[in-house]
Amino acid sequence: MPANINKLQLLDLSSLHFMDRHENLLFIGGSGIGRTHLATATGMKSCKPRFSMYFITCHDLIGRLIKAYQENRHKLFF
Repeated sequence: MPANINKLQLLDLSSLHFMDRHENLLFIGGSGIGRTHLATATGMKSCKPRFSMYFITCHDLIGRLIKAYQENRHKLFF
């Protein structure tokens, strides 16, 4: 685990309380620090109590938003 990850934040994350608060989860950081691993582990844990989850990379999200805008299905705000 990288030194700059807060252990208390990870424990809170693993409790899935952010889902009770209807909050989204976004991992930001450089390459190779474990964002995908944390997102996958959190998603797998959330499926056990039958929560649903959606995982998408930033690259894919931007691509989908651009495509929706081009198809006049979504307005971009920039």
